[in-house]
Amino acid sequence: MKRPATRWIVPSCLLALGVAYAGGGGGIPSSFLTSGKRGEEPAKVQATIRLQPNSFALESVANKYRLIPIEISNAGEAELALSATRDQVKVITRTDEILVGSFQLSKLDRTFWDSLESWQQDAASYPENVPAGSSRLVFVYVPAEKLRGVPKGVDLAIASLGKTLELRSPPAMAN
Repeated sequence: MKRPATRWIVPSCLLALGVAYAGGGGGIPSSFLTSGKRGEEPAKVQATIRLQPNSFALESVANKYRLIPIEISNAGEAELALSATRDQVKVITRTDEILVGSFQLSKLDRTFWDSLESWQQDAASYPENVPAGSSRLVFVYVPAEKLRGVPKGVDLAIASLGKTLELRSPPAMAN
């Protein structure tokens, strides 16, 4: 089955939030986590994270939270429902500490949230769905003092899917 084309939509509100999103390539170090498993048929719903370690370690939202952008791809024929209250995310640090992330910046820091313009709030909000044959970028917020570097893994539980997507670094290619 052909996987839908991936479109990265990086809202300009990320700059207003005090963060930047950098991809890898061109000699720029990057960290890649994916729910896809090498050698297995691609799942209908997959998730990926691409982070640039240096900027990730330096930047934060409101000087309090690390922002982890997760692309959720839905290759299925039906829309995938998302829920900011029922879906869950756990972030695994390099020291194997498990941190609970949030999809709702509005609940973490109301004062900062209220200082954003409405278009920034819309861009930073957890979406209600991922349409069939497309992708959505969602944001996870984790306390910056607890997550200093790129995570070792992320477990994304989507309630409507009934399973947890385990995002890990893919194994190295054999020579």
